[in-house]
Amino acid sequence: MIASAAELIEAGEFGTRLRPVGQPDLDPLVRVYNRMADTLREERIRNEEQEQLLRKVMEESPGGVITLDVDGKVAT
Repeated sequence: MIASAAELIEAGEFGTRLRPVGQPDLDPLVRVYNRMADTLREERIRNEEQEQLLRKVMEESPGGVITLDVDGKVAT
């Protein structure tokens, strides 16, 4: 189960949830995995929405737009 969960995360599949199996040593890991997957999925959605908004603003902007990376260098 742990290997399958790791493969799902590695593949970027954050919509799959694991079911508790009734084992006290494994069920807490299942809960942590499900919370982590939910958080990653929500973050991905939020990032995609922000990217779409930025793309729309850039398309509609009458002037040029410069974006900088974290080091302050021009990225686009």
